[in-house]
Amino acid sequence: MNLKGVLFLTQLLAMLGTLLARVALDFTNITAPEHVRALEEFTITAFLAVPSTSTFHLKMNQYAMQGMPHLVNSSKLRSGLSGGSEVSMFNLITDRQDLIFPPINEKELRAKLSSLDEEQFELMKLVFSGNYTDTFTIAPSESDFEKSLQVMYALRTRWSTDPTPDPKVDPLELEEVPKEVEQNLEAMTEGEATAPLDKLSVVLYITQKFDSLGLMVVDHVFSAAEYIVWYDQPLQGVNIIGILAGETWGTADDKPIILGAHMDTVPGTPGFDDNGSGLAALVEAARVLATSGCSFRHSVFFVAFDHEEIGTQGSTMFVKDYLTGSIMDKFGITEITGAFVVDCIANWDPTPGSQDFPPTWAAYLPDNARSIESHNYTGDFAGILYRSQVDGRLAYTLSRYYNDLGHDHYRLEMMGLQELGAEMPNATILKNHFDFIRSDHVRFWYLNDTNDSPSMPAVLITDMGPYRGRMRQCYHLACDDAETGFSNVGLVTKVTQALVWTIADLAIGRCGPRGRLSVPTLFALMGSTPRQDLDQKMPIASIQDAMEILHFLGLLPPVDTQPT
Repeated sequence: MNLKGVLFLTQLLAMLGTLLARVALDFTNITAPEHVRALEEFTITAFLAVPSTSTFHLKMNQYAMQGMPHLVNSSKLRSGLSGGSEVSMFNLITDRQDLIFPPINEKELRAKLSSLDEEQFELMKLVFSGNYTDTFTIAPSESDFEKSLQVMYALRTRWSTDPTPDPKVDPLELEEVPKEVEQNLEAMTEGEATAPLDKLSVVLYITQKFDSLGLMVVDHVFSAAEYIVWYDQPLQGVNIIGILAGETWGTADDKPIILGAHMDTVPGTPGFDDNGSGLAALVEAARVLATSGCSFRHSVFFVAFDHEEIGTQGSTMFVKDYLTGSIMDKFGITEITGAFVVDCIANWDPTPGSQDFPPTWAAYLPDNARSIESHNYTGDFAGILYRSQVDGRLAYTLSRYYNDLGHDHYRLEMMGLQELGAEMPNATILKNHFDFIRSDHVRFWYLNDTNDSPSMPAVLITDMGPYRGRMRQCYHLACDDAETGFSNVGLVTKVTQALVWTIADLAIGRCGPRGRLSVPTLFALMGSTPRQDLDQKMPIASIQDAMEILHFLGLLPPVDTQPT
């Protein structure tokens, strides 16, 4: 095995080490090039595999109950219960009693694993039964490689081919939050908290914030049967969804826009940049758009994803079970406008030499490599990562607003990938682009499901994480914190402002007292455009338009009250 192959497999196996908790993989005896390529394809396939759903539970506030009656009516709603821990979102996150492994359907299992011999099949039956608790090692040699590979693929096989089940639905009872979680949330604001309750406190904070903004709020609790095999425990997660309903909500004419950021961190890191910064942008954008007074034709979904650090599991389940299965399919929606994913945006470093641009990035993004070199490898920019053939509308709309905001010391790099298109690429192309598919945006690009789900437009906004300044040493470590670094949050501010304008524009927002101002018009008036250029960018057609603008800016009372 050549050095490049060893390094790539080592990187992926570090992930799969947790994904296959009951299985140890040892590839040291494999050197044949065709077997190395087969292992690379396996690791890529394993990374993108879509798990089956065994727990799909939605906690919905009153606005969501009213806005999504199709989910309420098709579920076993327990709203008649008297509240308390039985309907608390917190016992759903911690209670694992309902996360049992599904009963074995041997006929279905045999059909899915038809390539295995009887000895291998019996082993898989034992593993999938949930009764097998030992760890065994797969150490293929060149002679038994094919059989070993079959077993490895069998361990990644989706358990069930049944249609996604309808979710259980319960009211979101925020007043029933355990007191210790509330206390921990207060402690977190003072920099003192206890790790076991930190995640619950973050869930509580974002849920309460979305609820206070009048959004339809859904806490999407998920798990999968395979998690018991992969993680040696019934791993469970929760995505927090806040929905700003557009005028076309509930109809096939809606083209939703998603803004997402993951809220989980790796153990041992506070995650200020990765991804507290993206989460802050998400919550602030939700606040601004929900309280803007503007109306929007299309709906906007604000989503805090869970388990991004464990194979982007939260965004997988969101796209597969909630967005596609519970919204698009039910309403007849055939396309979304697109998704913006924000992951690491706080690490702005104006020091020459602070920015790395690895060879893989330079090979596929040569224009950006030359641009960064011309700026003396300074980490002073945000990057928009997108597929040139698919995501251009999202990327260029965002770049237009970003650049027109001014403050040019927070630059922008447009990183368009030419080789990734709408169709799922082969394993070799995905392997070569692995650095570009390591965040939640990939689940919109390629949801590797048996239903052959179509690709959705999506872009990633990032400061490039471990390749810049402080995060070279602090990525996924304890020093990714607020106390000892990241004092300049101007990049976070500018990215958030640009996202607000972009989403408002793509959602076809109308503002002002009569909804007469389009978002581009409003931006031209309120943005950083020099006054002498206004006539060229946006002519004011009438005195009444001018008066409505002044009213919107708070400088005049409503037009109807003006003296004639």
